[in-house]
Amino acid sequence: MESRPILFLGHSMGGLLIKQALINAYNNPKYTPIKDATTGLAFFATPHHGGNRVLVSLGSVVAKIATAMGF
Repeated sequence: MESRPILFLGHSMGGLLIKQALINAYNNPKYTPIKDATTGLAFFATPHHGGNRVLVSLGSVVAKIATAMGF
């Protein structure tokens, strides 16, 4: 199957949903094609440092994953 680059754009809570989806893709080999195809992330008004503390902490996890993937 041909792979295409994926650029995720997320607004508000959608950004947090994208973060969780990428964490799941990183931790589950079933979703490796999504992880490998992800070429960029853009968040708009996503509460990285506000709101539910548990959800917000996902931002640092995603940042570490993105760094490990070479973004």
